[in-house]
Amino acid sequence: MSKRLLSIIIIIGVIFLLTACGQTATMPPEDSSGISTETPLPELSETATSEPEVLAEPTEPDISEATPPATDNTNTTANNTPAGTSSQKPKDPPPTSTTAKTTSKPTTPPQSNAPPQTTSNPSPPIIDPPIATAADAEAIANKIIEYINQHRIAQGAGAATKLPGLTQVAQYRSRQIVSNFAHDINDINEATRHFKYGNHVVYGELNYYDHQAREAIGRSGGNLPVDGLANLMANGFKNSTGHWRYVGGAAYKYIAVGATFANGEWFICVLMSETNTYG
Repeated sequence: MSKRLLSIIIIIGVIFLLTACGQTATMPPEDSSGISTETPLPELSETATSEPEVLAEPTEPDISEATPPATDNTNTTANNTPAGTSSQKPKDPPPTSTTAKTTSKPTTPPQSNAPPQTTSNPSPPIIDPPIATAADAEAIANKIIEYINQHRIAQGAGAATKLPGLTQVAQYRSRQIVSNFAHDINDINEATRHFKYGNHVVYGELNYYDHQAREAIGRSGGNLPVDGLANLMANGFKNSTGHWRYVGGAAYKYIAVGATFANGEWFICVLMSETNTYG
């Protein structure tokens, strides 16, 4: 074969090879960043990750986000990785800590149908106060003064002061009215003369002691305790307009009360005075 013919064959073969390579070696155009635009890349948002954030919706609400279980290294790594970063996360969800679940839900003790046991002592039974006896005469008299003074103070009259000498006369009078329930002047003069209490008056055949006090007397059934009887009697004098005019009068600043129990009843004598001359 001549050299000329051989050269023509070689040229034709080269042209054929160049044509075939040009059809298969064409590359898609690239943008300025060097990333191919032929196949679009996935669009990532700021919060998109390859798997859900573990602490975004915790399966156990009571587990503290700040203190994950010490042995759960995978969970700690996932919690510390901000969402939307390019860091790789394990494909499988992190194991849940059994210890965290156990401590996050307190167990409820089993309900018992047995009645609750109380350790406190039962309340003591209510016992009515004892009925007043003859030995309570002085206590009743003092309580009557206490209640009368409460009424006097309430109306602005002020409390009356108890006089010891006049109290002896009032006690004597409470014994007299057991048999003679009246303001008998003879009985009154007998009582003051017995103690020589008051202004001594001698005029002709008259010889007596004037205690210069006004008297109120009362009686009540004996089936009452000390406080109840005293309150009843004080209210009785207060509710009597004629008696309360001086028992509750502001001018009568001194008081004496006597009480005697006889025949199943209490007999009360109240003496009110404007003066403390005789004590």
